[in-house]
Amino acid sequence: MNSTQGEYRIHLVDRAKIVPHGEEVRVWFLQDNDAWVRAKEHPKAELQTANSERADNRCPPGVVWIRHIELRLVKGTLLLCRTSSPLAQQGDMLDFLTRGASRSRRQVREQYHRVVGNYRTRMTNLS
Repeated sequence: MNSTQGEYRIHLVDRAKIVPHGEEVRVWFLQDNDAWVRAKEHPKAELQTANSERADNRCPPGVVWIRHIELRLVKGTLLLCRTSSPLAQQGDMLDFLTRGASRSRRQVREQYHRVVGNYRTRMTNLS
């Protein structure tokens, strides 16, 4: 911990990976006053990205893009991890291709975490 500012280092990973029926996307947010801010857009965010479309060898197999985010946050900061996955759909492949992946139905899962120490978060409920 940085004793002069009371902040902890946190490492988050945004990414898109190939899964059955499409692409699964995970994105992190953090609460800033009454608003949610994408972790990558926070002023203290340090980013490192890799993209398979650019033939980046830092992008693991099956991953479309990956973003490592380093932040310094105060203990107790609330984080949100949102994961969006495609739902299996009935129909033929031609229908899927002509309709486009952007119109596919998706399942969204959200998990809340709190910063508890250096590189440590704890899952929490908001209820």
